[in-house]
Amino acid sequence: MTVLLFLENIGKLASVAFAQVIISNQAMLYTCVSFLLAVTLMPVCINVANRHGLYDTPDGKRKTHLGNIPYTGGFCIIFAFLTGMGLMIAFGNEPLLHGPPDLVTMFIYLAEATVIIVLLGIFDDLRDLKYTTKFIYQFFAASLIILGAIKVGLFPSVFDIADSNAIVYSLGAVISMLWFVGMTNAVNMIDGMDGLAGGSTLLSAIGLGAVALMWDNVLIASVMFVLAGTLFGFILYNRHPARVFMGDTGSMFLGFILAVFGWMLVDSGPKSIVAMFVPIAILGLPITDTLLAFFRRLVRGKNPFSADLFHIHHMMKLKFNLSVKQTVAWLQVVSFGLAGFGFLMAIVPEPIGWVLLSVLSLGMLGFLHALGYTSLIFKKPATKHVVVYKPATLTVPHPMNGDALVSVLHAKNGANARTMNGKHSSNGNGAALKNGNGHSNGNGYHPSNGHGMHATNGNGHTSPNGSKHDSHGEEQQTRESGDSSSNAS
Repeated sequence: MTVLLFLENIGKLASVAFAQVIISNQAMLYTCVSFLLAVTLMPVCINVANRHGLYDTPDGKRKTHLGNIPYTGGFCIIFAFLTGMGLMIAFGNEPLLHGPPDLVTMFIYLAEATVIIVLLGIFDDLRDLKYTTKFIYQFFAASLIILGAIKVGLFPSVFDIADSNAIVYSLGAVISMLWFVGMTNAVNMIDGMDGLAGGSTLLSAIGLGAVALMWDNVLIASVMFVLAGTLFGFILYNRHPARVFMGDTGSMFLGFILAVFGWMLVDSGPKSIVAMFVPIAILGLPITDTLLAFFRRLVRGKNPFSADLFHIHHMMKLKFNLSVKQTVAWLQVVSFGLAGFGFLMAIVPEPIGWVLLSVLSLGMLGFLHALGYTSLIFKKPATKHVVVYKPATLTVPHPMNGDALVSVLHAKNGANARTMNGKHSSNGNGAALKNGNGHSNGNGYHPSNGHGMHATNGNGHTSPNGSKHDSHGEEQQTRESGDSSSNAS
């Protein structure tokens, strides 16, 4: 019975949904339009950036790309996408302008929220805003989506699961706000290598569009495919070595759009908890990286909003010694797999969906463990420390003068000195003193310096000193014997 249901869903996808989108709604046509616009306008955005100095400059820390790269790609993404959408709404068969008033109302709220996100991204690119400022405006934009959804009755239906009540809906409002804000920043967090964010969001948009087809939501499918066409045009200029970046303007916009339509998509599917995990699985790469960054910084006592170089793409590149192209390619394979799992979860019965979700979760945990996150997060970081040795007095037999008094002194700067009452000693100066007869000086000293020189004492013994110490005083050790000494730290 389960197999028959699965085959029925596949047949439905092939015969009904694709026919609706390709023939009736002409979504593929406007997808091609958005692609051509992105390809055509990207050089214009690059020239504008060169003319006005709108560059992302490497800082040697987080930004390690070579040279100044324009960050104006986000403007082209937004313009090409909105143009493709506008043409589809105005001239296509998509009934938005003449559709239900609730649908028009929802899109008005979405447009207002999107304007806020775009302006926020522009100011962040130009002035590098504080994260608190960005959060304030992002939560405000998210609240507009929630308000619009409540007005049109979309919000309760998203969380209409079995015996849902006011508590479930209230919790759902909080989760929805976190979802919108989190996804808005998640795309920005994986935008750390050429082509990574663009390729990942492209595959996510295709995945969400395919699920929307399966769930008979032609509108969301059309929007996602137009977005995919735009991103495909952008990637031609953003792949390694990148000629343009999407900037915070582009990454915030993409994250917000994917979050909103992924959230709205849940209303089209079956009323089950598994259905709510479908967009989460499809957008799994940026979501996992964001949650992981937040968690590891908290565990290690860091500011959860501070930047670091321990994102998934950084860890994968270092762990497996990959190039940028190889790292991005493998992570696109991961994104494709996540989108595939999300699609399968949408078309199989709920019990099988739970199995797929469990397999996906275990697979991601294994993937993160292989990248070294277990030791990175849960092992205490190595701390610099100073080992201080108290002055010690040792009696050492010496073949020339009987017992010799050895005093081992460690100064704060990491140098050590040994003074012997016998025939040889080592100090930190590196001078070998001899008298006119070729013997040791009056005290009989043959010092060895702190640079690895050797001095031979009167008995033919050699005193090697290989110095390796930190001027800040890391950890110092001294090996002692009657014939030789070495200083290693």
